[in-house]
Amino acid sequence: MARELWTIMLVPEGRTGVRQFRTSRAAAQLTALVAFVVVVAASALATVLVQGERRAAEAVALEQHNALLRAELGALYGSIDVLRTTLDTLSGRDDTYRLLAGLEPLDEDVRQVGIGGPGGPVLENGRLFPIDPSAARTAFAAAMDIDALLRRARLVAVSWRDATDSLQYQHDILRSTPSILPTEGVVTSGFSSNRVHPILHEARAHNGMDIVARRGDPILASAAGRVIFVGTQGDYGKMVALDHGRGLETRYAHASKLLVKRGQRVARGDTIALVGMTGLAVAPHLHYEVLLHGRPANPQRYILNPAAIPD
Repeated sequence: MARELWTIMLVPEGRTGVRQFRTSRAAAQLTALVAFVVVVAASALATVLVQGERRAAEAVALEQHNALLRAELGALYGSIDVLRTTLDTLSGRDDTYRLLAGLEPLDEDVRQVGIGGPGGPVLENGRLFPIDPSAARTAFAAAMDIDALLRRARLVAVSWRDATDSLQYQHDILRSTPSILPTEGVVTSGFSSNRVHPILHEARAHNGMDIVARRGDPILASAAGRVIFVGTQGDYGKMVALDHGRGLETRYAHASKLLVKRGQRVARGDTIALVGMTGLAVAPHLHYEVLLHGRPANPQRYILNPAAIPD
């Protein structure tokens, strides 16, 4: 059987002359196969080279990224140290504030607020650990420190709020506790369970104190409170009564003029009436009473040094 031959013709562009090559079919197929293998091998080699260069660039970028990460973690640790020092200072002041507020200092075990113990996060379970164990350890330690500082900060905030509430409560008590002489004058008669009445000339309890003053002198509220009575009441004449809360009440009698209304709130030192001699009185003066849970108390116990009274 005759061998099958192939003729390959090469026609140059723009030039004359045609070149012809005659070869067998098997040789042509082998040549094509070799050419294909060469092309594939060249493509694979080029791909490997490109990927190698890309991996090298990625490795350099990753190293730079890790270096920046380590630098930022170092700076973060510096900030954590500053926060820890500041929080230590605030915790020390907290004891002073609680003492001023009449509260017991926090127990040291309470201050730890559950730091440490089982059930917390595990370093090896973090996603960064398989990639960069050193950076993972640094980041993990920083996260633990920040968590502990946050818990301590919350505890100090709660403690300070308790101290503030306690101080505010005590301040409110002092504001609403009778503590000043309601008018300027001379005390002529004090609290007594058996006193001869200057008009009736008979022994009667004197449930307050009499302060002689000029007619029209201001009568001041001895503490913050709410007006519960304003008007005329028997022997008291024109009178104002204030409720200060916690069972405390004050009364201001024999006034010439009343300057407040029922339900009105007043502060210590507000003018609520003017001195007079209405009711059963022989001269201008103020009859001042303090009642505790409805029972008369000695007003002298509720007159303090004005310099020691907060407002």
